Amino acid sequence: MKEKIESLASGELFIVPESDYGRVEVWRMHDVYVLFELPMYGGDPNYIATYMHDSVDLMIEYIGQLT
Repeated sequence: MKEKIESLASGELFIVPESDYGRVEVWRMHDVYVLFELPMYGGDPNYIATYMHDSVDLMIEYIGQLT
């Protein structure tokens, strides 16, 4: 997952595979990653957090707690 996230260009999206609690979108916007939760049963994405480009490991650890 880390390689896929780090290879994103600005404006690109990576969707973390499904879990029991829905999915997580990772958007790269310039040098930051913005996380959104996609509810399992539909609805609007919910903002979760923003991480700087050099905090990918911390972000992946946080995503692991969500999924």
